[in-house]
Amino acid sequence: FLDEIKRSHRVVSYVDVISPSQELVRLPFTAGDVKVDKTASVRRSFTGTCLDLTGEITPDEPTDLLTPFGTLLKPYRGVQYADTGAVEVMPLGIFQLSKSSVDDSGNGGITISLEAYDLSRIVQRDKFADVYVIPSGTNLIQAIKDILARTFDDLQYDAISTTRTTTQP
Repeated sequence: FLDEIKRSHRVVSYVDVISPSQELVRLPFTAGDVKVDKTASVRRSFTGTCLDLTGEITPDEPTDLLTPFGTLLKPYRGVQYADTGAVEVMPLGIFQLSKSSVDDSGNGGITISLEAYDLSRIVQRDKFADVYVIPSGTNLIQAIKDILARTFDDLQYDAISTTRTTTQP
């Protein structure tokens, strides 16, 4: 993969859109950008544009696929190998759709622009309503998992561990 991207290659990109009901639709995008900004309150953001030639994916109702009510976007980018034609892509993150806008200016289809932020924005917005106490001696990884479980109750984790624990304030 690294050798292939160092020379002239065919870029492959798409976005998997996952509705709140877990319906998955793969959309080709005409443009897209993933930004990482270490100074931003939410580090990673995604903007993208797709063309709806049939009108089937244009958001109109609150339950439509590209409305910002729990829809997730998973952009991918990669290459198609010149020698075998095989495609290899890398995930660029998981983003929650925040805004969609439609332009129907008659260019042969409907242009849909999307704006999304990584899932840390959801955690950031899930403010503590009361004092949250982490008992002294709690494993740090477990403390982080407990805080995230307030927002995402079904997260799965890679094998990470530490022997460090919390101390009294």
